[in-house]
Amino acid sequence: MDGGTSDLYQYQGHYYLVLTFHPNAISEREAEIQLAIAHEYGDAADVTAEQLAEYGQRLMATSALETTRYYFVRGHQA
Repeated sequence: MDGGTSDLYQYQGHYYLVLTFHPNAISEREAEIQLAIAHEYGDAADVTAEQLAEYGQRLMATSALETTRYYFVRGHQA
């Protein structure tokens, strides 16, 4: 994910992806586009990033999207 980070959490039996965009590294428009793409694959949650950090289990830090893409794409190419 260009201009941001992605963290994967497990909390109360569900998985949550936290996307964080860095304003100095990405334009507001590009962040909106990336967020729209993310909404094609999942829904916004009522749980906050702070709740997840406090009570959830972080499974992947900083580059969860890239890490999962690596394993899923790699698995299909074998």
